[in-house]
Amino acid sequence: KPMTELANLRKSYERAELNENASHADPLQQFGQWLNEAIAAQGEAELPPIYAYLEKIAGQNMWLAGDDFTLADIAVASVLRSVSYVKVQPKAEDYPAIAAWYDRVCARPAWQQVAALEAPAKKA
Repeated sequence: KPMTELANLRKSYERAELNENASHADPLQQFGQWLNEAIAAQGEAELPPIYAYLEKIAGQNMWLAGDDFTLADIAVASVLRSVSYVKVQPKAEDYPAIAAWYDRVCARPAWQQVAALEAPAKKA
């Protein structure tokens, strides 16, 4: 057991060292792939089958996991809000069940409160 603890301590130290080194790295070099148009296009091309699956699920019940609003709804709605920033959200005419479900999420008072807090950052 002491060897396991020592190994875990070493891994923690190595992670901390990597994080320290990363904080001094050139952000474009460190996150360069995030700026790669080919990777962005590949990600965008992967969305239609995901949206098709979500369309199927969203059309089955009031909420994604059934009749009750759950963490599943929050998680997926958060992603849809994020992809809307880069204009690759599902279009209502192509995915009406997603649009109806997302409208229900957006109508919830708590969602509206968070969206209001986020609005200034979205405009920037």
